[in-house]
Amino acid sequence: MGKRKSILTVEQVIELNQQGKPIRKIAEILGLSRNTVRKYLRERENGQEAVIATPFDRGGWKSQINWEEMVSKRASGYQLDRLHSEFAPDGVSYWAFCRAFKKVSESDIRNIVISQAHKPGEKVQVDYTDGILIYDRKSGKSRKTQFFCGVSAFSGYTFGEFSYDQKLPSFIRAHESMWSYFGGVMPYVVPDNLKSAVSKAHRYDPNLNPTFVDFGNHCGFAVLPARPAKPRDKGVVEATIGAVQRSFYQMHKDTRFYDLEELNHSFRRFLDGFNSKIMKDYGVSRADRFQYERSMLLPQPRERYELVEWRNAKVHPDCHIQISHSYYSVPFRYVGQQVRVKVSDRLISIYSSDIKLLTTHIPTGNRGGRSTKQEHLPEEKLQSCQFDIKKAVAQAQAIGPAMSDLMETIFSGPLPLTGLRKAQGILRTWGKDGVGQASMEYAAGQCLTFRKIRTDFFRQCALSYHRQFLSQGSHLAPHRFAGSAYLRNDRKDPR
Repeated sequence: MGKRKSILTVEQVIELNQQGKPIRKIAEILGLSRNTVRKYLRERENGQEAVIATPFDRGGWKSQINWEEMVSKRASGYQLDRLHSEFAPDGVSYWAFCRAFKKVSESDIRNIVISQAHKPGEKVQVDYTDGILIYDRKSGKSRKTQFFCGVSAFSGYTFGEFSYDQKLPSFIRAHESMWSYFGGVMPYVVPDNLKSAVSKAHRYDPNLNPTFVDFGNHCGFAVLPARPAKPRDKGVVEATIGAVQRSFYQMHKDTRFYDLEELNHSFRRFLDGFNSKIMKDYGVSRADRFQYERSMLLPQPRERYELVEWRNAKVHPDCHIQISHSYYSVPFRYVGQQVRVKVSDRLISIYSSDIKLLTTHIPTGNRGGRSTKQEHLPEEKLQSCQFDIKKAVAQAQAIGPAMSDLMETIFSGPLPLTGLRKAQGILRTWGKDGVGQASMEYAAGQCLTFRKIRTDFFRQCALSYHRQFLSQGSHLAPHRFAGSAYLRNDRKDPR
């Protein structure tokens, strides 16, 4: 038996020969010798039947079986043991036959490519790739960019934009620009598994980024991420990115851009021509095909999306959660439970684990700020807290006038309970490391003078006063000349 050859190779040789390509060119394209090409053509002319080699064939018996027929019969319901008994040569074990059948059937499946049919106005595929460098005019240093590309799966109509990163704000703003360029929103977005779109990739049940999902709800589209390591799921955008790299990137390989606006402006001019270019497969341009699906797009939202962040928080025993060093009340029934928090510049929205809205707060805007609603606290706790407030005020009055004024300031707001924990923390400074009445009064005066009513600041002032002056036998605060600098830990009296 001569050297076996693949039927695909033979057919490719014949096809190229029928196209009028010379033997030398056919050999160069297929990586064959010219004598091999001549042999295949000669056998074809003589009507000789090719002996087909399977990639798994290591024994002569495998080439004696028509595996295409085996696969067809198996698909029609034949059992493997019946196929073995009827078609396997003598001496071939059942398990050897099964292993060979599995290899050829899997090989056939792997080589099958099914073209995806896309409905007009239904999907847009998006992806990122490395962009073009931006240079600093003064230093000459370069900075990398990222290229965002969005392509209509049906028409191939393309949008692109350069940015400095692939982070969530850039990702969302790129989509907003894409919808504006398209003149509407498509119902489905097919992204890659980048973190801005997918929190945790999975073949069947991926975890989507909640902020991007919220953006999708705002615009009216759903997110359908591609399967991990399956670029064919977004083959349209993959091919388009390659076309952009071979054209726009090559056109500007020697061009220096100095800011993103300049780069994106240059790309937008290129993009208009790219979408207007006639495609050989269809005889019309991407823009022409997109006109058909433009009327099917969803309208853009009137208001621009406000970027939000989703966080998890646990409700403390005092019925509050902590977000960005501020505290917000939650109904007391949820103490000890995990809640979901939607954080934006204008609103703090708190949801239960089953996404039921519990309450909303306006951000405090300052570190240590508190936002408390009285209805979130149980009635019996309110009565207890009112008693604790009276107790804290009485303790402060016993220490001195500065402490009394400090407590009055803490509890002077419309919701005095919000200052109870702070007041308790300040009063508990008494007696720690020898802190006494004079130190407490001094610290209270400092808090009122600088309007910095925080527990940590109060304790630092009290301890500093005690260590620097009372421990040296002096009960007087240091005198300083007007305009003299105060250096921390400088014990020298400027007098």
